[in-house]
Formats: sequence, C-alpha cells, structure tokens
Amino acid sequence: MKMMLVFAAFVTTTLALPSPLIEVDDMVQEGLEKNLPMDVLVHLKNKCHDVAKAHKVHLLETTGKLPAKKLLRVSIHDALVDFTHKEQTPILTAAKKAGYEAKGFWASNTVYIKLASPEFIKKLMAQKDVRKINGNKEYSIIENVEGDTMEDKFTVVNTTEARRRMQIAEYGIVITGSERAQLAGFTGQGVVTANVDTGVRWTHEALIGSYRGGADDHDYNWVGPGSSGYPVEPTDGNGHGTHTMGSISGQPASVGIGMAPDSEWIAAAGCNPFGSCPTVDLLESLQFCGCPTATDGSAPDCTQAPDLCSNSWGGGQGQSSFWDVLGVLKEEEVVTLFSMGNSGSAGCGSANSPGDSELVISVGASDEADVIAFFSSRGPGVTIPGVTRQQPHITGPGVGVISSYNGADDQYASASGTSMSCPHVAGYVAQLLGAVPTLTIEDLERIMEDTPTTAGLGCAAACDCDDIPIETFPNMVWGYGRIDVCTALESLGFSCDGK
Repeated sequence: MKMMLVFAAFVTTTLALPSPLIEVDDMVQEGLEKNLPMDVLVHLKNKCHDVAKAHKVHLLETTGKLPAKKLLRVSIHDALVDFTHKEQTPILTAAKKAGYEAKGFWASNTVYIKLASPEFIKKLMAQKDVRKINGNKEYSIIENVEGDTMEDKFTVVNTTEARRRMQIAEYGIVITGSERAQLAGFTGQGVVTANVDTGVRWTHEALIGSYRGGADDHDYNWVGPGSSGYPVEPTDGNGHGTHTMGSISGQPASVGIGMAPDSEWIAAAGCNPFGSCPTVDLLESLQFCGCPTATDGSAPDCTQAPDLCSNSWGGGQGQSSFWDVLGVLKEEEVVTLFSMGNSGSAGCGSANSPGDSELVISVGASDEADVIAFFSSRGPGVTIPGVTRQQPHITGPGVGVISSYNGADDQYASASGTSMSCPHVAGYVAQLLGAVPTLTIEDLERIMEDTPTTAGLGCAAACDCDDIPIETFPNMVWGYGRIDVCTALESLGFSCDGK
C-alpha cells in the first residue's frame, strides 16, 4: 500500500512545473530545449557512500573491529542493496510503467532510464528526492599522446631483437625497484587486480597465466556491459586495456612487463573498441570492482572482489557523476586509481576527472630519465567540494612503455600517456598488498607520501604550479614523487636485498 501511495505521488506531479532546483547537465538541458527523448541518469539525494560509511562505523562499534576485507565487502553490499531498493523502486516502477527500459545500481543511488521523454524528465526534475539528472555522457580512454590513429598511438615492437633480449624487464619495472622486489619474492602473489578499460585479450602469452579465470571460468572474472554487448569471455577490440593490464599483472614471456606478475587479474570493459566509455557502462564496471558478477551482470558475489581497480579513462574537471560509487569502493577497501590525464601541455590546473576526486589515487607520468612527461596533467584541482587541490597524488613511468597488445597472443607495443603510468602504480600497490594483505587505503596513501623518490626528478615546462616550487614535495606536478617499491617495502620491515 505504501509503495502505491509513493507511486501515486509520482505520477500525479502537477503539469505546471516550477523552475527546477536541481542540477541538470548540458546534455539534458539541450535535449529539453529541442524536445528530444534521451538516455538519462537520475541521481537521488541520499547517497550510497554515506550509507556505506555509516554501516562501516556501525560494524566497528558493534564488534570493536572491522571484518576481513572480503566479508566487509559483502556486508556493505548487502546493506546497500536494501537501501537502494527502497530508494529507487518508485522511479523504476514509474519508468517501467511508462514503457521505458530502466535499471538501478546498488553502489550508486542512481537510476538509468533509456530514451526518456522530455515530459517524463520534467516530472523527475520536480521530485524532492532527486538531486541531479545527467545525460549518458561518453567519457574516453586517456588516449596515448603520440599519433593520430590507434595504429600510430601504439607502436608495435619486436621483442626478439638483440637489444631487447639483453633486458630482464621493461624500464618502468627497473626504475621503480619493482624488478629488485620481484627477485626478492615480492610479486603480488595472492592479490587480485582489476582494470576498467577497453577489455583484455586474455589469451595473450603475458596475461593468460595471471588471469583468474580460464576457458570455462569467466564468471566473476569478466564483464563487458552495455555497448560491449556482454561477451562471454574477455576481449579487447582496441588494445588499450590489454596494454594497461600488462603493466599491472603481465608475466615475463618475450620480456618482463608487469609490476606484479604473480597477482591475478579480472576486468570490466567500461569502454568500447572505439575508446568511448558511456557513463552507464562505467558505473556498472566500477560496481563490478566492488562486487563481481557473472558475465551477464547477474548473481553478484562480493567475496570475488579485486583488491584494486585501475582506471585509465576520464574527461573534464570536477565531474561528480562517479563520486557515489567511488566512495563506496573506498569504504570497501578496494584501492581505486586513476590516470591524471594528458592535458599537461595546457599548463597548471589541468587535472582531469575522475582523477581529480578526493576519493581516488591520481597518477602522473614521467619518463626513463625521471623527467615529468610534458603531457602529464598538473594541479591544482578545481576549487569545488569533492575535488582535491593536490594533483597528482603520485607519479609512475608513462613514456615509451612497452606492454602486451591485442593484435596477437605474442604482440607487444610501446605507448605513452598517464594511461601507462597508472597501471605501474596499480602494480606497485599489488606488490605491497602481496607483502601485507591487511594494508588499508589509508596505509597505502601514507606509504606513497612517505617513501617515494624525490631526488633528481626533472621538469621541463609549467613546473611551479600553485606557487609551489618543483623542489618542494608534494607539488602539483609530481605529487609526492615517483614510486619506489623497495623503499616502500622497507617501511614495512622488508628488504629487496633478500636479507
């Protein structure tokens, strides 16, 4: 009866609507002006992040300690399923009764409605429980900075050349101390990594051994929502996702490319083969990082959640569409990392979203000589609540990075961008979690702040941002510095020298 009253209140909204007091983006505004149906995401006022945070406090107060991470994720998920069911049912019911395809999310108090009419959207705008309405904006992968076509942006390399045979690992693995750490046994064993990207060629020689699934075992290890069409096994029609995953969990084959070769990986294709990433697909993919599902998006099992989620996509500044789900991932202790963006040539204040959110670890890019990449986006972040001025948080190798590529199971390619540096930092996190699985996000951020390399770091342009000298750390170009695996492990009582 109560549900019917709520629904009745919804459908009897007066036709003479007052001027809306809620936020709508440019896509929605334009659609309303042109009287066109459009896909919309309706964000409700009460947030999943707030509920997850309160639930975590309740668990701590009730038992005196938090449960193990796997059980914490289950508990938060279950609480949010109950919460979002109550919150979203009236709008979902009204949308479906009106003939629209609609779905909600458990990790973001958001309802997606496909091709809603302007009249229906105006009714939504008048609802007291609606916070904002956005269009299904398409973000993009953080594209490599070189070349005009995908073939130009990824340069296929011959890893059997004599020059390459002399190397044990790629320069990013060496310069960060990851190679030394691996030789000392810190390989990310026991850690599950994930990326939200264009997918992964799971049969690649450097990735097949670290994939958590197998030929008949893709459920909970892979999802390709929406525009990817829910393929039953990991696939990558672009190459970007295969490349980024190689730098995280790639195993030595033709050449060592992965920071944490004994970690296991899973993946979500939030971006399609064209490098376009619709908001609804990204929401489902980030939600997958908090609680994986079968390949068709059903039957979630949060005990299968990854320890970290690496993201090399974004766009704009101060974009808040993903803050709710990112907050939930933080409460679940799923370490979420984002490329800072490739807008650094524009100078200071070029940090991109969602990397500029205070809820994630943002990553800048440097080269083999420890010079900041000209393209690496700089802080400060835009001055609005929810955005941190300190951008990036940390930096990793991102220029001329060689990793796995999607053209063949033994193909490798070189690419440059913060898309390449973020996976290095994700792999660094996996190495630390492999050594101490109980490390929290707060612990990891403190380690990044206390142990990076700061000596000898160079910069060629736009070096002093927000009046902070480049020699002062943290700064708005390097963040706290460039990751150093061995120094980080030493702070935890370990050694890369095998002692």
